[in-house]
Amino acid sequence: MSKLSKIILNVFLVGTIFFLGSYFGYKSNGVELQGLLYTGVVSLIGLVVTGTVSLIRKNKSTSM
Repeated sequence: MSKLSKIILNVFLVGTIFFLGSYFGYKSNGVELQGLLYTGVVSLIGLVVTGTVSLIRKNKSTSM
């Protein structure tokens, strides 16, 4: 995996953890922020897509 892919993967991972944690923290206090949930979901989708693409690229490079 290239250095840029690792950086992107780490950014999405930190974003997912931060935004979902913030959302559930606010939700437990009775304040529900839809924007935080949507941002967390987008970060999670980005994390899954980036991880999947990096695994596919890794498998292609090892099979050749």
